[in-house]
Amino acid sequence: VSFCRENGILLYALPPHTTHILQPSEIPFAKLKKEYSKGCDMLYSSNNKLVTKRSFAKIFGPAFIMTYTPTAIINAFKATGIWPFNPNAISNDCLDPSLVTERFDLPPSPPLCQQLDQPYEQVFPPLPNKISASVELQPTSNYPTRSNVIEELKLLKVENETLRRENAQLKKQNASIKENFSLVQEELETFKNPGTSPLKLALKYPVSKTKEREVSESTKKRKTLPFAWLLTNDESWQEIKKIDEMAKKKVETTRQKKEEAAQKRADRELAKAQKQAVSARKKEERMQKKRKESD
Repeated sequence: VSFCRENGILLYALPPHTTHILQPSEIPFAKLKKEYSKGCDMLYSSNNKLVTKRSFAKIFGPAFIMTYTPTAIINAFKATGIWPFNPNAISNDCLDPSLVTERFDLPPSPPLCQQLDQPYEQVFPPLPNKISASVELQPTSNYPTRSNVIEELKLLKVENETLRRENAQLKKQNASIKENFSLVQEELETFKNPGTSPLKLALKYPVSKTKEREVSESTKKRKTLPFAWLLTNDESWQEIKKIDEMAKKKVETTRQKKEEAAQKRADRELAKAQKQAVSARKKEERMQKKRKESD
């Protein structure tokens, strides 16, 4: 950064994932490949040799010089809109999300497909009407008696209860078929558009919300410089200086702590050695005293 400031070079940090449209060196690269291919062809046609590690620089050097001329470099910066600054140099189409290029038209699973294609009566055969087969209503006269009416009411109640049970079973079967059909549809959509999922499927598995820590603006500290900054302006230069000073201070603090720890360790070792020497001297004195007493 200091070299750029001294030589009048504007150092610019590109935003992430945009080098394919904002990097000026990408624009003349096609010409570089073309010139390099010409050099390879000339080498092969003249000497019948291929490019090796030894001859690579000899072929690549002239191609690079012919490609990256001052005019080409200026035009590259102009085409990307960096200098002169032109925010409309890059069209919005370059920033659109990528489209789906692969589609898989797969049929649904055979069992469910066969069931859906069959008639309703074959998939869900009607339950046998046991009441109508087992019970036969006796013919009544034009003026039915009380006992006949009561008997007919009982039979109608039993038949009504049976129909209710049949209806409940049919509802359960219908619900299971609808569920299977929706699962097959979701699976087909996933195969048709790989890498995506419908909103219904995404909302089916909600993400638990975590409480964000409340941090005041005064305590927030940015550890890195923001992207797309001109690194040679005064604001960025002061920010870089602060980061450099903080790093140096941290290194100095760490070095001092290590020196203090080493000094403490050396003091402990010295005290331990002195203590051992004193104990050894006392032991020697006791041994001499015992020898004198024995003599």
